[in-house]
Amino acid sequence: MNNYAIVSNSKNGKLGISTFVFKQIAIETLQSLAENELKDKLILSYKKKKFAVDALVDKRNKITINCLVFFTSESDVQGFSRLIQEKITNAVINQTEISSLTVNISIGSIVTK
Repeated sequence: MNNYAIVSNSKNGKLGISTFVFKQIAIETLQSLAENELKDKLILSYKKKKFAVDALVDKRNKITINCLVFFTSESDVQGFSRLIQEKITNAVINQTEISSLTVNISIGSIVTK
């Protein structure tokens, strides 16, 4: 796996964007969703467990962002997971202009409040 996604930014130049950047975009998006749109539905930490985000770039320069999150029992898990995927994808595209990515959402637990 590569540590950078390589993007051509001119005729003679290339730009390497670190996986840390993609990870940070996903983290900020999750935190924003947990504080606003999905407040009391999306939980970023439960007991000793905490949400996790990882970003990988494969040999074909495709980015994969993996997120581990927790939801409350009254959440529409499928709908909210889709919303998270869309928000992270849009944030990455808007901030880096890279659209060759996949966002995977893993559910760590369904929490009863």
